Amino acid sequence: MENKKKIAFILLLSGSLIWGLAYIAQSISSRYLGAYTINFIKSLLGIAATLVMMFFFDRYRISKYGKDFHTKLTEDKLSTLKAGFICGTFMAFGTIFQQIGIAYTTVAKASFITVLYVVLVPVIQILMGRKQSKLILLCVLLSISGLYFLCFSGDSTFSKGELFVFLGAISYAFQILSLQKYAQETEGIRLSCVQFMTMAFYSLLFMIIFKEKVSWEMVKPALSSLLFIGLISSGIGFTFQILGQKEIEPSIASLIMCLESVWGALFGWLILKQSLSLREILGCVLVFSSVIIADLYLTRKN
Repeated sequence: MENKKKIAFILLLSGSLIWGLAYIAQSISSRYLGAYTINFIKSLLGIAATLVMMFFFDRYRISKYGKDFHTKLTEDKLSTLKAGFICGTFMAFGTIFQQIGIAYTTVAKASFITVLYVVLVPVIQILMGRKQSKLILLCVLLSISGLYFLCFSGDSTFSKGELFVFLGAISYAFQILSLQKYAQETEGIRLSCVQFMTMAFYSLLFMIIFKEKVSWEMVKPALSSLLFIGLISSGIGFTFQILGQKEIEPSIASLIMCLESVWGALFGWLILKQSLSLREILGCVLVFSSVIIADLYLTRKN
C-alpha cells in the first residue's frame, strides 16, 4: 500500500509540474486561436492520448488479472459514462473560463488565481450544509485579501481576464468534489477519456454558437503548444490526477496539485519574461499561504 501511495504522490507531483508548463502553452496558443477552438482541439488530443493509454493498460492488466478484469470494465460502462459526464462538465467550463482569461492576464496571475480551488472547496461544502472550522474561514479571507493585491491596481478594477480565471477556479473546485466521489467507483483512464469527450462536446457547441473562426493558418503557429496542452497536459496530466486521487487523501492530493501555481509563476518568469510587482508578489504569497494552511489543517484533521 505504501508503494501505491508513493506512486500516487509522484503522479500528482508530475501532474502539477505539467499543468504549470501548460499555462505557458495556453498563453502562446491564445495569441492565434479562440478559447473554444483551443479547448476543442486539446480535447480531441486528450481523447487520443487516453485511448492509447487505455489500450496498453488494458493489455497489461488483462495479462495480470485475467479476462474477468475486462468483463468488469464492460459492466461498469454506464456508471463511467455518468461520472465522466458530470466531472467532464465541470472540467469543460473550468478549462474554457481559464483559457478565455489567460489571454487577458499574465501566466503568474492566472496560475495563482486558479489554485483558489483548494480554498473554494470548503466554501462550497459550507453552502451544501457541511460545517467548516474557523481556521478554514480565515483561510478564505486570507485568499480574498491576496486576490485583491494580486488583481487590483490603483484604479481598483478587476480585469476581464482575472474574472474569467476565477470562474474557472470555481468550476475546478466542483470538478475536484465530483471526482472525489466518482474516482473510487470507476476505472481512471476511462473516466478521463469520457471527461475529454464531454469537454469536446461543449467546446464544439460554443465554437458554433459564437462562430469562432479557425483555419490551418491560425492553427499552424500554435501547433506545438496545442500538442503539449492536448497530449501532455490534458491526456496525461488529468489522468495522473484521477489515478493519484485513488490512493491519496483528497486534502493531501490537492496540496500537491496546488503546486501548479508555483510552477506556473516560475515558468512564466523564465520563459515568457513576465514579471510581478511587489504588490502582486504579496498577493501571490497570501493566496498560496491560504492554500498551504488550509491543506495542512485538513491533512492533520484526517
